[in-house]
Amino acid sequence: MILTQAARVASAALVALLLAAGCAAPLSSEQKEDILQQADADLLAGRIDAAERGFSRVLDSDPNDARASAGAGLARMRDGRSAEALEAFDAALREAPDDPHYLFLRARALASLGRLDEAIEATDRTLARDPANAAAVIMLMNLLVDADRAEPAIDVAREAARQWPADAGVLLKAGQVLVSTGAPLEALACFETARRLRPWDPDPLEGSVESLRRAGRTEEARALIPRLRELAEKTFRLEGLRRDAANAEATPGPSRAYIEELHAQGRFEDAVRETRVFLAQFPDASLEGTIEGPGGIVRPGLLMQAAEAAARAGDADASREFMGLAAAAGVASQADDLALGRAHAALGDHPSAAEVFAQCLERSPDDVDAMLGLGRARLALGQVDAARALIDRALATDPSRATGHALLGLLLIERGDRKGAEASLRRALARDADDPDALRGMGLLEERARAEG
Repeated sequence: MILTQAARVASAALVALLLAAGCAAPLSSEQKEDILQQADADLLAGRIDAAERGFSRVLDSDPNDARASAGAGLARMRDGRSAEALEAFDAALREAPDDPHYLFLRARALASLGRLDEAIEATDRTLARDPANAAAVIMLMNLLVDADRAEPAIDVAREAARQWPADAGVLLKAGQVLVSTGAPLEALACFETARRLRPWDPDPLEGSVESLRRAGRTEEARALIPRLRELAEKTFRLEGLRRDAANAEATPGPSRAYIEELHAQGRFEDAVRETRVFLAQFPDASLEGTIEGPGGIVRPGLLMQAAEAAARAGDADASREFMGLAAAAGVASQADDLALGRAHAALGDHPSAAEVFAQCLERSPDDVDAMLGLGRARLALGQVDAARALIDRALATDPSRATGHALLGLLLIERGDRKGAEASLRRALARDADDPDALRGMGLLEERARAEG
C-alpha cells in the first residue's frame, strides 16, 4: 500500500523515536527507501555524519541490506576510516557477491590500506564483471605501477589506449605509464589525444612536454611551456574558488561562482557534479542566470547550464533530466534557449538545435551566438551553403569570435579546402587556444595527412 505523505512523515518520526530508545524497529520498504534516499543526498552534499547515521539506521533494522552496507562503507571511506569501510563493503558483497560496484568499492578500500596485491585482484574481478569501467582500469594501472609490476602495467596501458580512445582520463594515465617505462612516442600519442579532449587540463600538456623531452625533441617541448603555465594559472584560480565554496557552506554565492568557473573552463563533468551538490545543499537558492562583467553578459540559468554541460560531457540522461527541471522551474531567457540549442547539438539532435536557434535568431536578429549555433546545426544537417551564409554573417558582425573561425575551418574541411581550413582554424586558436572546434578541426587535418602518408 502506498503511504500518504503525512503517513510517511509520521512513520519516519516513529522510527526515529524507537531508535532513540534503543529499539531497532523493522522498517517498511517505503521507510527504508526514504531513509536511503536522504542518506544518499547527505553523502552527495558532504554531510558524512548524517549519511552514515541514515545508512546505519537501515542496517539496525535489516543487517543484510547490501545498499545500506555499501553506503555506510562509502561514508566511512570518505571519513578516512578505510578499514571500517572494507568491513562494510565485504558485508554488501556477502549479499551481492557479483555486484561490480561493490567489488570496485572494495578494491578502492584495499588500495587505500596499501594492500596492493589484494587490490589488484579485486580490480581484476571488477573489470571481469564490468569491462567498461574506465575508473577501474585507471586504478589498475596505478596499482600495477605502485606494485613495481612494469610489464603488466605497460600491457594494460596499451590495451586501455586502444579500448578507450575517447576517454581523456584513461589516455592520460596510459600515457603516464608509457612515458615512465621508456615508450615516449606511444605516450605522446595518448597525451595529444587527451589534450584535444581536455583542453583545460594542464596534465596532458605536461605529459606531452615530458614525452617530447624524452624523445629528444627539446625545441617542441620548450614551445609548449608558456601554454602550460597559462593552464596552471587557471587551475590555481579554480582551486581558490573551490576553497571559497567549501569555506562558505551556508552561503550559495561562492559555490555558484565555482560552478560558473567550471563551465567557463570547459570542465563539464565537474560542473554537472557540483550543480547536483549545489541543488542538494541550497534547495531554495535562485536558479536564474547570472550577469558577468562590465558588459553585462547574461549567463544561462543554473539548470539549463547544467543541461548543456551534461550534453557536452556525453551524459544524455543527465542533460534531459536538467532540461526537464529547467522547464518545470519556468526559468527561461534568451541565454537559456541558446544553452538548450547547444545541448541539443551536443546530443546530436541537430533538427531540434536548428529549431531552437532559429527561434532565438528570430527574436534577436543580431545575436551572434544564435547565428553560429544555427550555422553549426545547418552544417551538421548537410546544408553547407546555408551554414556558410550564417557563419559569414556572424564573422562580419563580430570577427573576434574564435568559434566562428573554427566553424568556418570545419566547413572548409568538408569542402576539401585544407589550406583555407587550416588558416581559419589557426585564426580560431590565436583567439582561443582552448576552442574545442578548432582543436577538433586540427586533429582531423592531422589524421587526413597521416592517412595519405
